[in-house]
Amino acid sequence: MKILLALAAVMAVMAAIKIIRHERRQDSEIQKLRENVELLMAKIESASEAESFTQNCVKTLLNGGVNYLAIGNSITLHGLCDYWWSKCGMAASEPSMDYVHIVTEEIRKYNKSVNSYAYSDFYVWEIMTHDRAEAITLLDSYLNESINIITIQLGENVLDLSTFESDYEYLLMHIKQKSPNAQIITVSDFWNKGERDNMKIKASEKCGVHIADISAIKENPDYMCGIDSKVKGEDGEMHIVKHAGAARHPGDKGMKYIADKIIERIDFTELNTHKRKEHMNHE
Repeated sequence: MKILLALAAVMAVMAAIKIIRHERRQDSEIQKLRENVELLMAKIESASEAESFTQNCVKTLLNGGVNYLAIGNSITLHGLCDYWWSKCGMAASEPSMDYVHIVTEEIRKYNKSVNSYAYSDFYVWEIMTHDRAEAITLLDSYLNESINIITIQLGENVLDLSTFESDYEYLLMHIKQKSPNAQIITVSDFWNKGERDNMKIKASEKCGVHIADISAIKENPDYMCGIDSKVKGEDGEMHIVKHAGAARHPGDKGMKYIADKIIERIDFTELNTHKRKEHMNHE
């Protein structure tokens, strides 16, 4: 029922966009309606997956395992489309080579039981130009006290920087409140955009979270996928990257660098099953 109501709301908003276009209203009104559509669609698509992740978090923690949530944009996870052929971080040559999978495998060296989930629908927060806080509720069904590690790789799609630093700070504080037991690590920008990266760093420092600094490879073509690169699709076939946007994403070398910087910031002593059980018993 909720899904049907949400779909009806989406159709209503789309109709409103057509009306506004017809009446030649201001572009900002159209943008606001588009953002509302994106929010509704994100809520519809992620509802069941969020419930499954949360249930797995509880089971994993009770069994002494580790829960890892990666929040990000297409660098973290991109779905299938006509220019991308595998559900993983764009543009790794295959899923196992994206940074989330690499970090997950590193965690598994310290604790064999790992519940890892990559969430990229929150890119909606990036593209919003009005009241980004409205998108925060998208995260609430994923955030919980059982999560041990949260990485936040966001910002590359943000163009309107007028309130970005305060919005990013609000986001970090919200995540800290909802997941108080998690080690939180933010990832600096892969692409340049004015003061955007500095804003992220300042907000991260103010909120007391760790920063995975990848500034050394920012805008560096050697760490990008590149046109004509070969990637393996879910169909088992090799595909050639021709899309300019996809080609500017981190290739395997870039993904490995991002993963390594995240790994440097993780306190692995907290992920040892025996030590964590002792800690839980003391509580």
